Amino acid sequence: PPLALFQAYGYQTAGLEISAERLRLAAQYEAEQGVRLNIRPGDLRCIPLETASVSFVYSFNTIFHLTRADIARGVSEMLRVLRPDGLCSVNFLSVEDGGFGSGREIEPGTFVGEENGEDTAHTYFADDEGDALLAGCVLLRKEKRLIDQRFDGHLHRLAYIDYIVQKPAG
Repeated sequence: PPLALFQAYGYQTAGLEISAERLRLAAQYEAEQGVRLNIRPGDLRCIPLETASVSFVYSFNTIFHLTRADIARGVSEMLRVLRPDGLCSVNFLSVEDGGFGSGREIEPGTFVGEENGEDTAHTYFADDEGDALLAGCVLLRKEKRLIDQRFDGHLHRLAYIDYIVQKPAG
């Protein structure tokens, strides 16, 4: 897990996981590796941390499994818990992703389909759509990644819009 990498570099970590199965796997990983990553049950739409209490927030391939309203709430929560001058790294799915349009559309750009045996939402963003959610922060890096990858005998296009922003000092 990415948290293990951060811990290996000396950072104190804390993580949230909504899935009971993923929590079990995280606990198994911690036991096998002899580490404590501090992953607990939680939902990024209501982060159980104090305001301005962390220096770095990292969300990778997670937030786009929510609706647009819940994504906005999640980003707001991430920025709430972030200290002034703290960094936030988050990525969104791009409308250029090969999965765009797959499944049942529940709102513009959000599709629900089966993934790992469960109904899972995927919300796709236009190139500048994430900018508004991160307004007020200092943009340090924005990158669109297009990845053509072969798996299951087929070529798939993965497309992400990655951000690293800094919360203003005050």
